[in-house]
Amino acid sequence: MKSVYIAYTPYHVILSCGHALRYDSDDDKYMVINSNFSDAKQFHQALLKWPNNPFKKILIIEGNYNSSQNADDRIKNNLDLLGKMIIKELSESFTLFIFNDIHIESEFIAYINKKKGGKNVYIEDGIAAYNNHVFPPKKNLVKIKEKINYGFWYETPRILGCYKYIDMCLVFYPELIRPELEKNNIMRLEKDIITNFDKELLNSLINEIFPEIFEKNLGCMIILPNSENIDPSKLKNIQNILISIIKTLGRYNINSAIKYHPREKNTGFIKLNPNESVTIIPQSLPCELVFLATKNHPPKYVIGDESTALYTSRMIYGESTFTISMSKILCNNNDFENLFFHPVFQKLGIIVPDSYENILKLIEK
Repeated sequence: MKSVYIAYTPYHVILSCGHALRYDSDDDKYMVINSNFSDAKQFHQALLKWPNNPFKKILIIEGNYNSSQNADDRIKNNLDLLGKMIIKELSESFTLFIFNDIHIESEFIAYINKKKGGKNVYIEDGIAAYNNHVFPPKKNLVKIKEKINYGFWYETPRILGCYKYIDMCLVFYPELIRPELEKNNIMRLEKDIITNFDKELLNSLINEIFPEIFEKNLGCMIILPNSENIDPSKLKNIQNILISIIKTLGRYNINSAIKYHPREKNTGFIKLNPNESVTIIPQSLPCELVFLATKNHPPKYVIGDESTALYTSRMIYGESTFTISMSKILCNNNDFENLFFHPVFQKLGIIVPDSYENILKLIEK
């Protein structure tokens, strides 16, 4: 039997490697990396050098991050490459692991595999498996055009994991999964694919991207949201809050680090004072690798919005770090109460202050 993993983010790459190495008994394993994030090629090179690499082949295809191609040409080229790989390497049915089924490439392989009688597994794409986010509907004319361009099999699922050809879901917290995914066979994803991540690959990836992290003594790591997803009317307020937090940390001699989103294109949207002592972590370096690299000297604080990295912070650092979500501050209370992910945060002990002042109080303790 063979298996295929399709990764769109650094986090997907980490989960793919951990699961393939520890829990995938198939004889031949393949990975497809969609270069949908910065430094995707460095990830590819690090994986090829990895002594314990479980993959027979790793294919990298064009993503939308800084792509010079228009979307239609890029997708058609990717489908052509995937089709050739299927013909050459995957003539029989296989097990497909996908993290994001709204992408056409994922749906294409899932459809082909289903026709062959294979099994398609959705591995959680972080917090999306637990929150109540729904993608906005597309206009009918757009959907018709996409089916004409790509095939009748193409859908536009509005919830990750709900593509019609998915058979099973693998998630870290089955008891907290969003109700729309319960129609699938739900299995637990073991946390040790992250917490006991292969040390040689950890070192290889970090040395390829940011070897200095091993020497850093971070007091606080701030995980920034993608500025494209921030309401423009709230951007200035968010900038002021984050800068004030950084200044407060500095007054207490707490070294802070900023981690931009992997697909962030405006890496200057937080206007830092040149005198501020802040480490900028490369945006392509997954938070989970930073957590693992600093596990023996963890930061006192990890601060984010509703990032997946908040609950992986709890997995890796545990009680040694205050993990803080600003999600309640960044929206009004009524909006927050409607967010389905906060029971996950409560279960994991993630702190959700209801005001910016309460974050400062935690720092000042």
